[in-house]
Amino acid sequence: MTERKEGESWMDWSASDLKPCPFCGSRQVAQGGSRDRLSVWCGNCGTRGPDVPFPEILIEPASRIQQAYALWNHRVRHD
Repeated sequence: MTERKEGESWMDWSASDLKPCPFCGSRQVAQGGSRDRLSVWCGNCGTRGPDVPFPEILIEPASRIQQAYALWNHRVRHD
């Protein structure tokens, strides 16, 4: 995961920090959510990563976005 640089807004982060969809391989992945949750999903097949709680009042949303990205990017190796 790329760390945020000095003066960079969490809104400057992009889907380029995300791995392709683990099911269809598409790079059409994005973050989004509702009032109280955030997740990453695939725009091609509709797969959605785990929800991350996103309270209405949040001083520093970057940590929640990082968490959503990390959950999406996590892959299990099967040897």
